[in-house]
Amino acid sequence: MARRMSGAIPINVIPAEYRPAILEEYKGNPLIEALPPLTDISDLMRAFGRFPLVSDEERTLSPVMRMQAISRLDNYLEPLPQHFEVADTLNLILRGGYVHRNPLRPDYRAELIRLYRHSLDGDRRSLFAAPPSTAPSFALFGISGLGKSTVIEQTLSFLPQALLHKKYKFLQLVWLKLDCPGGGSIKQLLLALTEAIDSLIGTKYKPRRLRDTSVEEFIIEAAKIAARHYLGVLVIDEIQNLLAAKGVGVETLLNFLVMFQNIAKIPIVFIGTPQALSVLADRIHLRWLR
Repeated sequence: MARRMSGAIPINVIPAEYRPAILEEYKGNPLIEALPPLTDISDLMRAFGRFPLVSDEERTLSPVMRMQAISRLDNYLEPLPQHFEVADTLNLILRGGYVHRNPLRPDYRAELIRLYRHSLDGDRRSLFAAPPSTAPSFALFGISGLGKSTVIEQTLSFLPQALLHKKYKFLQLVWLKLDCPGGGSIKQLLLALTEAIDSLIGTKYKPRRLRDTSVEEFIIEAAKIAARHYLGVLVIDEIQNLLAAKGVGVETLLNFLVMFQNIAKIPIVFIGTPQALSVLADRIHLRWLR
């Protein structure tokens, strides 16, 4: 896959600025020190909710016009205690996943190059010889319509999606959110991942001949791309669609998930219905959020 990037900086890529970290494990890590500071829950409560505006003048409008305003409720979000638990957990795994991926650490780049060379020979090895053994992750499972995706998207909206570190000459992907299409496949999910990265930062990672790329090769390549750009967290929504897809198979899906969690050390947030819960619960390491 190509690694070309256009000369102009894409509009969604923000120049990184740094604030000294307070916690010892965060200090000196530009991936963390460029993130917005953690917000006190009282401040987050005021900003997290979405409340449609209703003016006194609108109350006197005709019934037909007032009926049109009902669609504003689609953008309504009442902050609840569990929403802040989700926000706190997502911020925790994002920073936790970066602790052991400091690009300024002398041995990190050497390990990244070693992973690349081994992967060319089909040998999948972890970026790290030391703990942690897997990336921190969590899951949100529940029936449709509970607002699982909404609360995750609202939490992500407080974070930049891509940061350009001019000082250190690299580009950081803070988060990506992918929706599993109904009847989709692992290849389609990986294709969506590469297309999302290309659209966001102006690269050309999308394979030209998808048929010539095996699922295993695509998984390895996608993990390398995500690691190369320091992806902070990958959100996979509607994961039950992938489990139900014809020909996907649980083992193939788990191979993909293990690649990202255990080898590339990229945290994953899973969103899905109880249908996916029974399959994934005992097979991958998750931080459960209830």
